[in-house]
Amino acid sequence: MPATATETEVITRQLHIAAKPETVYGFIADGERLASWMGRRVEADARPGGILRIDYNGFDIMRGSFVELVPHSKVVWSWGWESLGSTQTPPGASTVEITLEPEGEGTLLKLRHSGLGGAEIAPHSEGWDMFLRNLTAVVAGRPIEPMTGDLTPAEEYASQLNTLLVRLIEAVEGCSDEAWRRPVANDGRSAGVVANHVAGHIGLVHFAVATAKGERSAFADFTGEAIEQMNAEDARQSANVTRAQVVAKVREAGPGVVDALRKVPEGGLAKTQAMGFAGGAELSAGTIIEGPLLADIRGHLAGVEAATAR
Repeated sequence: MPATATETEVITRQLHIAAKPETVYGFIADGERLASWMGRRVEADARPGGILRIDYNGFDIMRGSFVELVPHSKVVWSWGWESLGSTQTPPGASTVEITLEPEGEGTLLKLRHSGLGGAEIAPHSEGWDMFLRNLTAVVAGRPIEPMTGDLTPAEEYASQLNTLLVRLIEAVEGCSDEAWRRPVANDGRSAGVVANHVAGHIGLVHFAVATAKGERSAFADFTGEAIEQMNAEDARQSANVTRAQVVAKVREAGPGVVDALRKVPEGGLAKTQAMGFAGGAELSAGTIIEGPLLADIRGHLAGVEAATAR
């Protein structure tokens, strides 16, 4: 690969690929073929405005949208990261432009990644060096090293939680004052109260982790009535909660609980305890994660997103 030209907030690359532009274009504009060289899962709607989401390992996830597609010669998309702990280069904040020109029997690929913060230049430069090597190999039919192995069940749960909490932050940050006070359908509480409830809900990770370790948490003895009373008191106390407070709570607690969840050993997910809120029935740590944690957050979040989008 030729020497790289970089400058502040811009990365550029160019290289020759031994395939026609129409072949190389397919590996850039088609989601399935894009996943073969830069990501474990890719969601791609290859049209201007269509989403591009590249999941590298369940936790490092790029999200942007296609800006321009000129068959066989040019692809432009926005680029940023779904992140709980950082606001640098959020989804869509930077731009990747790839052009393809015939060069002999092959293609001259030129890449320009602009709009990055200075601290982002080095890691993105290393990333593009690896991805472009991968692209050259897969176009030629050569195998490449997989980016990541299969996630454990706990890591899959943690990845889902990570994405849900990123969605919560984005819904809250994009919410107007009016929408923040708007009742959530089939709930009755305001979007702000429900969003704050979701932020507090992530504390259930500690309950699930304790169950997986065979430790009994005080929450295991809560009855359904006690939980309803606790939720009612929480709603009263969070009536005036601000968007900034909810976002700060999620950004502060989110990375830690996601990390704690992803470290639960597979055997721990099957461990059970009798739960007061389930009428004394035995529930496993995995059931707690799937139900009271992820399913409830997913349902509440959908209500918040619907209320704040109107």
